[in-house]
Order: sequence, then structure tokens, then C-alpha cells
Amino acid sequence: MPVKILLLDDHLMFANSLKMILEKKGFNASIAPSVNTAMIYLKSIAFDIVIADIEMPKISGFELIDKIAAKNIKTINNPKIIVLSSTKNNIILKKLHALGISAFLTKNVTKKKLIETINDVLEGKNCYERKPFQEKLLTNRELDVLQLILEEKTTSEIALQLELSTNTVEDYRKKLLRKTKSKNVIGLVKYSFEKNLF
Repeated sequence: MPVKILLLDDHLMFANSLKMILEKKGFNASIAPSVNTAMIYLKSIAFDIVIADIEMPKISGFELIDKIAAKNIKTINNPKIIVLSSTKNNIILKKLHALGISAFLTKNVTKKKLIETINDVLEGKNCYERKPFQEKLLTNRELDVLQLILEEKTTSEIALQLELSTNTVEDYRKKLLRKTKSKNVIGLVKYSFEKNLF
């Protein structure tokens, strides 16, 4: 039996792309464009995993996760929760962690990392692409830029992906070097490793 995954996301183009990726890997994926739809699905189908965006209109994905954790929804089984969201709200992230989500990934996650995370979660592991629950020297946007620098993206590629100007990206690069007391990219790699940022 293929693993059943429910995708909660109101951005249907993104959700359909994700569905195609998962189905190519042999998963059975369904899309819920709203929390109300997700609740209907969960009451009638035994999903193994819910991949949820928490920034949803009307009823947030966080509320759905809260209901699942508190067993306020009579789900067919007890699905693992992976949050896939661009949220930067550390208060929400801490609450999600307390609710026992299995993984937190940002929406710019690679296909490889996403599939690896799903397989890890199925094995009972907890996976966090970023450690969003600790006080950090760097802002969330600086961490976004840093992650892409470590992926060897050029200034232009980072600017395009994060919808910033190249000058802004260069400003972030300088701030990162200054804040981490690094002289170059090697220093940034060392800092990221020591602080277990990603």
C-alpha cells in the first residue's frame, strides 16, 4: 500500500507541483485547499502524513495541527505532521514544536530534502530544516541568504529567489560576515556548522 499524504495548502499551483513530485516517488497524495476540506479528508481517509502550510485564509493550518494534537478531530489514524511554510513567526514555531510536529521545512526546500524528510518521519524521526526555536544572532532573512550562500548560489540567483535587489543581497552578505566575524564564505560555513543552523 502506498503511503498516503495530505497536502494542506491554498496555493494550488504550488500544491499541484508538490503532488506531482510525491506521486513520481510512489506516494499517494491528495490536496486540501482549506482546513475544513482537510478535516473532512482526515475523518474518512487514513493518511500517514499531513504536510501543512500554516498560513491559510479563515482557519489557519496551526489550528488544524492543534486539533489533531489534542485529538479534537476523529481521524482514521494518527498522522505525522510536517509543516511546510514560509512563516517567520518564532512564537508560532515554538507552539508547533510543543504540539509535537515531526518536521519543519521552509517552502524553498529542495525536492531531495523533502523526500528524505518524509522517509525519516515515516521511520519515526524528527527533522527540522532550520532550528527556529532558539534565540539567534541572525535574523530570519539573514538566515535565508546564508543558506543560499552555502548552496553556492550567486548574488543574482539569491536576489531572484528571495525577490530582492542584488545590492540588498550584497548588503546582507556584508552583514553576515560582520555578525559572524567571518572573513569569507569558508568562515560562514564554519559558523553555520558550529551553531548547527541548518
